[in-house]
Amino acid sequence: MQSHLGKHHVNLVFPLIFCGLLILEYTSAAETARTSPSYQPLIRPKIPTETTSCPNPIDAFWKASLNKVGITPAQEANKPTLLRRLHMDITGLPPNAEEVQKFLNDNSPDAYEKVVEKLLASPAFGEHWGQQWLDLVRYSDSEGFKLDRIRPDAWKFRNWVIQSFNDDLPYDKFISWQIAGDEIAPDNKDARIATGFLRLAPEESNGADYTQIRQDILNDVTDVTSQAFLGLTMGCARCHNHKFDPIRQEEYFQFQAFFSGIIYPDAIPLSSISLTPSQKSIEEKALSMRKDLALMMRDHEKDLFEEIVVALDPQTQIALKTPPEKRTVTQSQLATLASKQIDRRKTKLYRRLKPEQRTIYDKTFENIANLAKELPIQEAYMGVSEKDTKAPATFRLAQGDVRKPKEEVQPGFPLWIEKEQPRITALSNSSGRRTALAKWLSQPTHPLTSRVIVNRIWQGYFGAGLVANSSDFGKASEPYHQPEILDWLASDLVRNQYSLKSIHRLIVNSSPYKLASKVTDQEVLKKGNQIDPENNLVWHAEVRRLSAEQVRDAILHASGDLNSGMHEGVVRFALPASLANSRYSWTKDEAQAAAKKRSIYLIQRRNLPNPSLEAFDFPDRNLSCANRNDTVTAVQALALLNDPEILDHAQNLAANIMQKVGNNTHLQIQAGFLAILKRSPDSKELEQSRVFIEVASAAVDPLERLTDLLHALLNTSEFLELE
Repeated sequence: MQSHLGKHHVNLVFPLIFCGLLILEYTSAAETARTSPSYQPLIRPKIPTETTSCPNPIDAFWKASLNKVGITPAQEANKPTLLRRLHMDITGLPPNAEEVQKFLNDNSPDAYEKVVEKLLASPAFGEHWGQQWLDLVRYSDSEGFKLDRIRPDAWKFRNWVIQSFNDDLPYDKFISWQIAGDEIAPDNKDARIATGFLRLAPEESNGADYTQIRQDILNDVTDVTSQAFLGLTMGCARCHNHKFDPIRQEEYFQFQAFFSGIIYPDAIPLSSISLTPSQKSIEEKALSMRKDLALMMRDHEKDLFEEIVVALDPQTQIALKTPPEKRTVTQSQLATLASKQIDRRKTKLYRRLKPEQRTIYDKTFENIANLAKELPIQEAYMGVSEKDTKAPATFRLAQGDVRKPKEEVQPGFPLWIEKEQPRITALSNSSGRRTALAKWLSQPTHPLTSRVIVNRIWQGYFGAGLVANSSDFGKASEPYHQPEILDWLASDLVRNQYSLKSIHRLIVNSSPYKLASKVTDQEVLKKGNQIDPENNLVWHAEVRRLSAEQVRDAILHASGDLNSGMHEGVVRFALPASLANSRYSWTKDEAQAAAKKRSIYLIQRRNLPNPSLEAFDFPDRNLSCANRNDTVTAVQALALLNDPEILDHAQNLAANIMQKVGNNTHLQIQAGFLAILKRSPDSKELEQSRVFIEVASAAVDPLERLTDLLHALLNTSEFLELE
């Protein structure tokens, strides 16, 4: 058939087809918003009538879902398995031999519940669960990019997260302080440190286009805030309307507008320091000397300023050349970001001094350092602040390109979630925008925030959430599994004044959490695998490999080398020889005790992750990680076998055992199994171990023989996996 469409007809048809596709896309998105359970009002579901005898509401909903499809669950796990599971899941650390024996001997009805309460009250609880939040917000002690500068005060945010979990800080406050602690509670030290959340984005402090760098930071903050608190992939709408969920590009930039007024200084003073008269005199002397040094460097600094500024983007050049008191908010943001590069380069100006000037400079600098020892240290934190009551304008960017601004947008909530738009009240020195966002995120009626966090907790205990992707509650994660349990837990969180520990308590006391991983009844196993092969309904426990931190911490715990307690600062561990000359390397802490802290306190540098942790799927610190990979690779076995630190811990444990039990091989083996596997060896294991120590390695030093056996136990699946 001959076509009668001319070129001008084709030019008309294609736009019509495109418009039709857009209508279909918007219709699909609107349908998602209308039907998705995540976006519906949070209503406490009714407990199924046929299971009202269940004391735990989770059990009632869970049994009803299994009865509906005809699945019989596995039997309950034995006491040793339950105890190790509880310890590793709640604190990230195994029980010691005494705790195992005490639990086995306790036949009281509330023996299990007593262990739960003890573990929830342990400081180790916050260290373990805080790590999961740090994954989510891509916590790092460095900026990333080529320079990867260290952020010296980042650890204060890390410790605040740990302490918040331990103190059971209400989740609504936990949200609000991270978003707007400086606005909501400016006199509260913890609230201001919490805003470090907004400073965790990778930052190219050695760049040339700070207009783009500012936009990159805003994009990252927008994306991670929506993922962490809302379980939404709003980043997919940065360049165009979301392909699956009802998020328009305009809404992405409306959400971003809440953060447009943030200033990003490296360090903010926590409080003013009151000096005594003698200290004021010392400060005046030091100030006079600093002026002398500044005068010596003045011409060089001027030259350096011109050398750097000429290479920057035009807007940043104008910002840097504008006096600080006359800068707009945007100019202050650009100047603050660019000044980090200038200040870093200033430290190298010493090289431009003449030899005689260097002598004077060195002596003056030494005198200033000596005077500083007599003055109190100004404590600072890594957080955010705002400069003005009026925030910079935010524009929708075509294709997300900062060079292609379109119409201006105002701060706004996604319309399919909240019809009423924010009422923003400016504060004395801040726009108040983030306060409005914090109040919206933490309101009891919010359909997402409570669902998202309880789903993350469920995932932490079962390995998978009731919503599969815990940072994407949109269409891509459907269908949800047992949504009634999710809604019950979310509503219960609100009813319990946002106590996260109340949710932990409910979950670990539930029947599905106590199930065994092995199903002994073959008919039950066959039917369960036919109906629910993915175990979405949790009819048996899953065997999970320990996380990277759990592996290292459990080894420290078993060897008796673990140095408990919160650590201020970061632990700079010993790097392998192959990395010692990296531009991102560091010098190991000389204090050996500090090096044996829990893994959460190890330095996290974006461009040089811990090789041992990385082998066990430690996540990329440039990205938000909602759920880590769980792989089994040859690299892990090689790391466990060849890491000198692990061998040292095995040797320390061997030495401790020999000191306690002497040369009695039987007692040595018993002690080794108890320390590492938290059980006694069976007869076969005992004999094999005895042969290994006494026969196969007879020519080797006794300490080395026992060390090799213990090292082997640290490499077993039983030690590395959680049933």
